[in-house]
Amino acid sequence: MNYRSLARTGLQVSELGFGAWGIGKAMWLGADDDESLRSLRRAIEQGVNFIDTALGYGDGHSEELVGRAVREARVDVHVSSKVPPRTKSGRLPRVCRPMRHSRLPGSWSAPSEAWRTLGSRR
Repeated sequence: MNYRSLARTGLQVSELGFGAWGIGKAMWLGADDDESLRSLRRAIEQGVNFIDTALGYGDGHSEELVGRAVREARVDVHVSSKVPPRTKSGRLPRVCRPMRHSRLPGSWSAPSEAWRTLGSRR
């Protein structure tokens, strides 16, 4: 696997990443959690250390599966996630439920309005 520096973060991420939209189940027919976890684990075994997910991928289901795989990983894995922007009144949309984020690994930080690298498992 080839790696590159992620912008100015200093993180070395794999040139191939794992896009986790399909494992969220909500908008992807036929997604199976066991198969999704096997795919995530295999990608990590093959050197993929950058996973892209979002709160909106299955109302947080994708993030939960990614969290399980990252906790099991024996190498550093960098996860990037996204949440919708705040409304005009300054509130987060209903889909952004704090309880979803409380289930993420402790090394992940709270979401922001912009694309954000949430952290690395070490």
